[in-house]
Amino acid sequence: MFTEKMKDLRQSRGLNKRQMAEILELPYTTYNNYEIGAREPNSDILKKISKIFGVSVDFLIDNSDFIYGNVNLMHPQITEDTVTFPVIGTIAAGYDSIAVEDWSGETVEIPTSYLKGRKKEEYFVLSVSGNSMYPLYMDGDKVLILRQSTLDRSGDIGAIMYEGENATLKKVEYVNGEDWLKLIPINPEYQPKTIEGVALEQCRVLGVPRLLIREI
Repeated sequence: MFTEKMKDLRQSRGLNKRQMAEILELPYTTYNNYEIGAREPNSDILKKISKIFGVSVDFLIDNSDFIYGNVNLMHPQITEDTVTFPVIGTIAAGYDSIAVEDWSGETVEIPTSYLKGRKKEEYFVLSVSGNSMYPLYMDGDKVLILRQSTLDRSGDIGAIMYEGENATLKKVEYVNGEDWLKLIPINPEYQPKTIEGVALEQCRVLGVPRLLIREI
């Protein structure tokens, strides 16, 4: 069932196999073997997949009914327990874009369960501008951001403020104790950007993405 779930999760984001391999930082043949069942992913890969798609590892490896495929579809559950967030501005999936926090009146409703027991005030919603994080994040996507001032680990994706007023959504690599960090796009058409030295003093983490809202 993992192969079917993986295929349906991938297609639900409009990704092909090669794009999925790039997101997971795997050779294409390795990812393809996972999806056709010729090879089983290890626990690290399963954790990465679960984080990208917002599902549990148990869901990926369990043989029970699933919601993405064309068989054994589960009935949707309707809830009125939602939280309304204003889309307070934009964040660039590129570089050199000044952070904007004006409100056009646009809002999104998110089920309270998606807040994972945290308060509404611990989150905010931004709109993605640009395509340097394509195909994981696309122009016009709305992203629920959990406010935090640090990343859990090198390689995580974060909303980053740099050079005092520029904001971007990027994968961030760093080494603890060293005086630099690297902002890395997923789209290979864009180059990484290194922030180092005194420029780090104007660089801070705004938060980490926890939910992607996309109109298909």
